[in-house]
Amino acid sequence: MASNSYPVLIFLSSIVIISYIFNLFARHWKFPAVLFLLGLGVLLRYVGIYFNFAINNIQPYLELFGIVGLILIVLEAALDIKINRSSIPIIKKSLEVSFLVLVLGVIAIASLFHFWLSVGWRVALINSIPLSVISNAIVIPSVTHLSDNKKEFLIYESTLSDILGILLFNFLVYHVIENSGSAVNFIGTLVVTILVSLVSSLFLLYLVTRIKDHVKIFIILSVMILIYSLSKLLHLSPLLLIFIFGILLSNCEYFFKNRFAFVRNGSIIAEFFEFKLVVTESSFVIRTFFFVMFGYSIDLAMFANSEVLLIGSLVVVILIFVRYLYLRFFARISLLPELFIAPKGLVSILLFYSIPAQSIIPSVSRGVLFFVICVSSALMAVSLSIDNNKPLEDLA
Repeated sequence: MASNSYPVLIFLSSIVIISYIFNLFARHWKFPAVLFLLGLGVLLRYVGIYFNFAINNIQPYLELFGIVGLILIVLEAALDIKINRSSIPIIKKSLEVSFLVLVLGVIAIASLFHFWLSVGWRVALINSIPLSVISNAIVIPSVTHLSDNKKEFLIYESTLSDILGILLFNFLVYHVIENSGSAVNFIGTLVVTILVSLVSSLFLLYLVTRIKDHVKIFIILSVMILIYSLSKLLHLSPLLLIFIFGILLSNCEYFFKNRFAFVRNGSIIAEFFEFKLVVTESSFVIRTFFFVMFGYSIDLAMFANSEVLLIGSLVVVILIFVRYLYLRFFARISLLPELFIAPKGLVSILLFYSIPAQSIIPSVSRGVLFFVICVSSALMAVSLSIDNNKPLEDLA
């Protein structure tokens, strides 16, 4: 039995090493590493078929890794954000862009599904959200070479797009019912979510300073995942908890200076860099296995279906057109590379698999999602390769 374990360990460790090599190539070529990981997953699928080995149901593992990956990725992004007076305009602009581009994209894609595929508006809207959110799991490692203003804006936008997309998805799935109280229920849930997030974040900050054992970082992460999972079961939006905790931890002096003793004594600042290192490395490992597994779940035969290619292409065109109109005529910020830095990824996959059975549109399959992820990531790679690194405009 022990001898059978070593090939598994060799395989898993090799995947992590290969992912690191992919990251090195990605930085040099300015090409999203996620495409390499997806390609590796597809390759492993067909190698397994050739040797008569296959994992029949990978979705439970995919969902588990996706949830943990989402938590770590959002936390990693929040830990990179520094709040000060100069960043306020960028925060406002990124919130505006992420919200309006998301809403316009969802409405445009839902219109396509409603009129062409003849489905109801609620079903069309639910299916359009996974295709509209921006993946910070892909954006964050891809924009490191951009100017500080552009990088900060894009990190904010992608993270807020994930959070807003999940809020909108939960609203449509859990709160939209045939009465006028749905909006009130949603607002109430959002208020409760924010309050729970603030209280939980303060509790987690307290744990950072009070736990003295060497394993405290994973204890804190475990408590955070526990609170996240319990909140999710109550149909709250606990991604706000992760984001708020990360923001408070990385900006504790800005928010809590001279207010709380456990902040004033500098304990949080002393622990911040070690905590961030563990989160970053854990996020890398979880993200690696998630995208490899998603690639493994894809059957390339789906692309022989002309409807998959047509729907996927129309979705990409709609998203680019909506983003162009808003960035060009309303937000008035530079088009390159911002126009094409809107890849789909981890959150899109998680939301896609969370669509209730009665709301699934057969024509909008995993093949469409995979196509949109690959094309949007490839477009981002091309735009980054020709970026002229001009500073972000008109943020005031």
